[in-house]
Amino acid sequence: MKAIGFDLGETLIYYSNVPLSWGFEVTDIEIFQGIFKEWTI
Repeated sequence: MKAIGFDLGETLIYYSNVPLSWGFEVTDIEIFQGIFKEWTI
């Protein structure tokens, strides 16, 4: 399972089946390069 998130002092991680509820599309991650980190967990 992949998780994507970003660190703004506290680590926020959400799973790949959740992003739409956050208003993000998976493809939008490219816009946030350098902010977003991706893990395989």
